Amino acid sequence: MVEPNTVLLIDDDNIFNCLNKRLLQKHQIEPIKVTQNGQEGLDYLLNAVSEKDPEQFPVPALILLDINMPVMNGWEFLDELNDYDRLKGLQVPILVLTASKNPDDEKMARSYAKVCDYLVKPLSAITVSQLVNTYLFKNQPLTQA
Repeated sequence: MVEPNTVLLIDDDNIFNCLNKRLLQKHQIEPIKVTQNGQEGLDYLLNAVSEKDPEQFPVPALILLDINMPVMNGWEFLDELNDYDRLKGLQVPILVLTASKNPDDEKMARSYAKVCDYLVKPLSAITVSQLVNTYLFKNQPLTQA
């Protein structure tokens, strides 16, 4: 079962993770789970759908995914996501959150069915407010502010 206020941040940048967590917490979004690369993100999701420990691994209502990370980057995460039978049916919106302003990256991100939007770091309070209202409550496309 998806937990309505759970966000999974998949990003290796601790500074952005700290800032994003604070912005989300100001909007009463918790828990916020953080993984440092795509492999850790996949491992988290596999634990979440197994329902072994729903308090430690709640199924996220939203995933914020960076592109450039060590071990497994965002593209590899998206490619691997559908290779796991237990994750194929997972209906969690994924927002690519990256420092890349490259239009080719945005085009590639939008080519993945599970990616709902493409955002350029850093998040702002206005963007987080829209994100919360859109993806956690109304599930409509987000326009970045």
